[in-house]
Amino acid sequence: MLVLAYLAVRPQLFVSWTPSDEGVLAQGAERVMRGELPHRDFAGLWSGGLDYLNAAAFRLLGVRLATLRVVVLIAWLLGLSAMFVAARRMLAVWTAGALTVCAALWTLRLSPHPLPSWYTLVLGLFGVAAVLQCMQTKHRRWLVAAGAAAGASIAVKIVGLYFIAAVVMLFVWQVQDDVEAVPAGRRSAARGYAWMITAGLLGFLALVAQLVRSEFSVNAALYFLVPNLLLVYALLAREWRLPAGVERARFAAFFSLAIPFAAGAALAMIVWLWPYMRDHAIADLLRGLFVTPRLRLKLVTYPLPGLRSAAMSVAPFIALIVGAPFVRKPLRTNDHAALAIVVAGTVAFAYDGSPVVLMTWYGLRLLTPVCTAVAVWWLIAPPRGMEIPRDRRALMFFLVAAAATASLIQIPFALYTYFLYFVPLLALAVAALLTSQPAMPKAVSAALLAYVLLFAIRSPDSLGKRPGPVRPQDQLVLLAVPRGGIVVSREDSTLYTQLVNSIQRHAAGEWLYVWHDAPELYFLAGMRNPTHTMFEAFDDSLSRSTGVLTRTLRSHDVRVVVLTDPGTAYYPMDPSFRSWLIAQYPESEMVGTFNVRWRRSSISAE
Repeated sequence: MLVLAYLAVRPQLFVSWTPSDEGVLAQGAERVMRGELPHRDFAGLWSGGLDYLNAAAFRLLGVRLATLRVVVLIAWLLGLSAMFVAARRMLAVWTAGALTVCAALWTLRLSPHPLPSWYTLVLGLFGVAAVLQCMQTKHRRWLVAAGAAAGASIAVKIVGLYFIAAVVMLFVWQVQDDVEAVPAGRRSAARGYAWMITAGLLGFLALVAQLVRSEFSVNAALYFLVPNLLLVYALLAREWRLPAGVERARFAAFFSLAIPFAAGAALAMIVWLWPYMRDHAIADLLRGLFVTPRLRLKLVTYPLPGLRSAAMSVAPFIALIVGAPFVRKPLRTNDHAALAIVVAGTVAFAYDGSPVVLMTWYGLRLLTPVCTAVAVWWLIAPPRGMEIPRDRRALMFFLVAAAATASLIQIPFALYTYFLYFVPLLALAVAALLTSQPAMPKAVSAALLAYVLLFAIRSPDSLGKRPGPVRPQDQLVLLAVPRGGIVVSREDSTLYTQLVNSIQRHAAGEWLYVWHDAPELYFLAGMRNPTHTMFEAFDDSLSRSTGVLTRTLRSHDVRVVVLTDPGTAYYPMDPSFRSWLIAQYPESEMVGTFNVRWRRSSISAE
């Protein structure tokens, strides 16, 4: 399975880039190598833990963009191993392998950029595998491992909190299953535990609503709010049906699960937090984790697909998942042949530009609320003859909850690549649904798996291609700078080669200033950034002020600056600062849309 996954991703691993994203990751790692601390010494866009991993990789494998791709590949293969372990709790070995290969085709292969979201997915898969091992063996040490995965995920990106929410909901479900009703004669009116659970779950819903509020629409409510609302409803409906009493036993059962998990999370997070505690920089970290992301919610948004198209696209998947258990008689040879013909015909029509491609993406994206709704239905009020065995209920609830909470990573940027960051968790949730019903025909599940697998092979990147004919400048070549090692368009390779040559030719010393939002230039040119800035859009007004910037450039004796296209800036450059820059850096040349300016002597102290 791992060999097939590697062979599938290898041709795409070092191909394409998003310059600013690669620049932020590479520059952050290099600044950590120099002893700087994320959020205190530079504006980290994520939690900061990944900068330390990438810095270690730079020391070991070399300071190049290609190194970041190697690290994410290793992490991704480890995550697929964890997914396979989790899938084996429900599926035979070959089916688990096929499901994992399917997830492999739908993830890193389609977007090989080494962003933190891949690491949160990998750690989430480790956490899921550890939780399922605990459910099987009843050994609490697996909860410590799951907590460590959750803590490490938060250290990479704050969205690791979503996995913690799924695990806590599982604990609530497990206590409801494990603690017996109060014996006769010992009833009590006390409902302290129920009220604690209710308050916690409603607080979680309030936080989800707060996330959705920034881009609220019917789409957003259906995709993000409704699934979590259904999960909370299932827990509260079960909780308040239980008789009052045995409060101490319920509290004890809940904390016997929560404490090992919290201990594992704390162990992982202490490693991440220690530099901030040592340097008294916790306030800087908190601002970077909870203040800057709120600004990002306002500035960086991308809407969900249209509800009408998505609803039509998901209809076939709903029919398969919901309708198949009602098929009571075994499928005949003709039925199997019909399924095979439908799958083959649909895949054949999934050529680039075909409406089938877009409909498949829309339908798969909407599977999260569909799976959640079906799971809650079958768990709380199943149709007659479709009751789920007791030993499968908690597993199904947890996997669906993990997928539903992980889908929140699409807020506020619901570009199709963000769907990829939780596809393996969604695949496990669908597998849990399809294997929970004894009457479910295996041929139907196999047909669904075959379709999704073959679709990924047939049309791997149809949504990421430039419309129209391929231009000569779009041809892929190696990024021709020493710190590259990845394949980009000929246009980008030519532009950045000229830019790096121009910067290095006119620089004196190690400092460079770039305005605005081009962090990749610092890394590719091997120059240092004298400011706290990664993206000007996330700076406060003081950091952008003329006084602060002029003092910074003077104190570091910056001899070369690069000005990017002002039309793409979120905040326009202060006219007084622009006049000062032009006066202090009189010589210039244009490289594409970049204006490289320099001076031959130190800036005067006047």
